[in-house]
Amino acid sequence: MHKKLIFFFLLINTITYSQHTDRFKEFTAHIKPIDSTIIDIKFSNGKLKETGIINIYEYGDYQYQIYSGKITKYYRSGVIKSIDELDSFGNLLSSQLYDYEGTPYCYMNTLKIDTEAKNLDEFFNSEKHLSILIYSKRYRFSPFSNKWFLLEEGKYINGTKTGEWTKYNRDGTVKQTTSL
Repeated sequence: MHKKLIFFFLLINTITYSQHTDRFKEFTAHIKPIDSTIIDIKFSNGKLKETGIINIYEYGDYQYQIYSGKITKYYRSGVIKSIDELDSFGNLLSSQLYDYEGTPYCYMNTLKIDTEAKNLDEFFNSEKHLSILIYSKRYRFSPFSNKWFLLEEGKYINGTKTGEWTKYNRDGTVKQTTSL
């Protein structure tokens, strides 16, 4: 079983993502995990709380444990809370958030990941070198129409809104467009 798991992670680690810039791919090409751990955390009631994978990297005297791959989190009731897809270094590739009934209310998709790290120390010990562009859609439930509607959509760079953001009314018409 352990050998199959190692092969699986080596296979995943060789996969590159279109979100990564050439500079990011070149910088990380030689960085390989030394091990990995499967996440299987349960609530006290026995239901799943979180599943996924942690990659373990070694640099200098330190080992870095970094979430990677598909990470699924659950509410105590057993309903999925979120599904995140992360690259080998813990950067978000996509995310879907769910309410208590299991209805998705937020979707994020990473469009670009870049790094300006000069060395591995900076890469593993800081996030200042990263530039991550994410497209986001947020939905809201309207008790008046008894349905979900697109509330807003736009892009973030490193967690800060950027570019054009559009907010919508309950009927789907544009409420406001803002350029940041």
